[in-house]
Amino acid sequence: MERVPLTAIETLMSSQSEQSPPPMSGQPAPNLALVRTDLANERTLLAYGRSALMLVATGVSLVEFLDVSYSFVLLGWGLIAAGAIVGVIGMYRFASLKQRLNAVREG
Repeated sequence: MERVPLTAIETLMSSQSEQSPPPMSGQPAPNLALVRTDLANERTLLAYGRSALMLVATGVSLVEFLDVSYSFVLLGWGLIAAGAIVGVIGMYRFASLKQRLNAVREG
């Protein structure tokens, strides 16, 4: 019986499986799922910050520059308050997820 030649992928996979793993430096390998979640948590915090800043800036613009009617001033103060609330919610969610990730890493 004649041996069938291996494809390039099978050759690559067999040569990689025969190699020894790289030496460890004494530190455990990071859990990549936790690293990805941590980075996503930071991106989410930045998104909350951008949204809060946009709401506050729009509110300040309405209060300072369009004070021709009471409704614009009231809407401006509402947007400023909404921006502050969004910022606090974002920081709370970031801190709570960061705390849970640290608990998973440690235990």
